[in-house]
Amino acid sequence: MRIAITGTPGTGKTEVAKILSEKLEVDLIDIKPLLERSKVGFDKKRDSDIIDETVLSKEFEKIKGNFVIEGHMAHFIDSKDVDFCIVLMTNSNELRKRLLKRGWDKEKIEENVLAEQMKICYGEAIDNKHKCIVYDTSNKTSEESVKEILEMI
Repeated sequence: MRIAITGTPGTGKTEVAKILSEKLEVDLIDIKPLLERSKVGFDKKRDSDIIDETVLSKEFEKIKGNFVIEGHMAHFIDSKDVDFCIVLMTNSNELRKRLLKRGWDKEKIEENVLAEQMKICYGEAIDNKHKCIVYDTSNKTSEESVKEILEMI
């Protein structure tokens, strides 16, 4: 099985992906090297890299076998290359708490809360024709989330 896990930062992607890959006994792929090779610039205002989604998708095509890959840009991977795209979501108050714990500045937190409220990752996953499973991680442990996601799969 090939699964992409996406969502706004703070929704629980990393922990859920780690546990899910262990349960499914598949590789956990780190998307960061793929993003690094797909980088075409840097947005100083947002303090984030600018990624060429086409290059990202081509980098991803090189990966073979079954896996779980996670990252807030995982939904840009071509839908033909994964069985499911799991979109993790979290309510605004919980997301703010999680991002505050990370030490993020208020402006960056509010930008991400707005993206979550607008369901940006989900909308982009749908636009990219993914077979989506949407899951709300609010007030759930990563273990509870994985158990319920496995039931959905």
